[in-house]
Amino acid sequence: TSVCALAKDSRFRCAVALDAWMHPLERELIARVHQPVLFVNSDKFQWPMNLVKMKKMESRVIDRIMVFLRGTVHQSQGDFPFLLHPLFSRILEVRGSLDPKIAMQLSNRVSLAFLRKHLNLPDDTNWWALLEGSDDRVIIGTNAPLRRSSAGVEN
Repeated sequence: TSVCALAKDSRFRCAVALDAWMHPLERELIARVHQPVLFVNSDKFQWPMNLVKMKKMESRVIDRIMVFLRGTVHQSQGDFPFLLHPLFSRILEVRGSLDPKIAMQLSNRVSLAFLRKHLNLPDDTNWWALLEGSDDRVIIGTNAPLRRSSAGVEN
């Protein structure tokens, strides 16, 4: 995954993780990640234990942002929703309630805004505003209830 690549090679200056699967990443590996990370999550895909690992990567010093795209499913992160008729996509649950074109556009825009900032690329868009909550389809943080314990975030 992109998070693993960051831990193993400091030449990577940042990463965008689309519906990242955090389970196989050991605590020691996560601790070696010192670069900015954007987690772009689907509304109907993530589960609490996975989100706990993402939350453990939060930092006050390093830009680590987690967003959820409202009305999306895991397959919204790729081109799959465009391959099937909308009716079949809904029946097979590979299409969320958000129009696939809009879902892809939002995912691309938050990703590009993040990459432009952290790779020092010119940016004549206002897409960073999406990462600041300007669109109600982009949830900043998590959409899942997570409890806090004295030891940190837990399921």
